[in-house]
Amino acid sequence: MAGEYRAAGWYEVTATFDQPYGLYNKGYLYPAEREPSDVEAERMAALDTEMEAIAEAEGEDSDRIAPLMGEREALAEGLRSYNADQKAVGGVALWISHAQNR
Repeated sequence: MAGEYRAAGWYEVTATFDQPYGLYNKGYLYPAEREPSDVEAERMAALDTEMEAIAEAEGEDSDRIAPLMGEREALAEGLRSYNADQKAVGGVALWISHAQNR
């Protein structure tokens, strides 16, 4: 997995068996957000309109809203990503954790 992140352009990639100490002292990077394409914007608007119509007709807890909301959220998530400038200075930490529930 570490090789995949390095190949994607991340500056620092740490792969260990335990959570790296000091990880949270390095700060955070948040994904950049781009504007939706015309097609994406039209689909998001159509989903919003459809969800509003269903909520008015059937109530906000209608089972028909969840799949539409899922599609809307997936479209919105697709607008966020780490760009090359962020990857050039940012890092990724990977570790394996074992937790026991008692």
